[in-house]
Amino acid sequence: MASPPKPAITVLATAFGELKLDEVVSFTTTRNLPSRRVMQRVGMTHDPSEDFDHPRVDDGPLRRHVLYRLSRAEWELSQPTTVAGTVRVGTEVPTPSLVLSPGTHTVPSFLVGVGS
Repeated sequence: MASPPKPAITVLATAFGELKLDEVVSFTTTRNLPSRRVMQRVGMTHDPSEDFDHPRVDDGPLRRHVLYRLSRAEWELSQPTTVAGTVRVGTEVPTPSLVLSPGTHTVPSFLVGVGS
């Protein structure tokens, strides 16, 4: 499976980090398979019992929508952590865990998770 798109990860990182939301929901038409795949790739889950007919869409093939959810707890479990815990991408951290050189360096995003 392909990795999640960076913009979707950025939105979730902001929602759970800066905004401290407990949950993020997303919805789209049942036929919008590319959007549904993005939701799945970022870890969102779909419960068919929550699907709905969008009140602002006329009857037709685009009226039925699917709802996906991701909780803060699910997000945090999916994020890699360092020995010292989770740090915000781009945050400067002491280097002993990376053994680069004395001082402080920016940690590449692939080495750490995004957190609050």
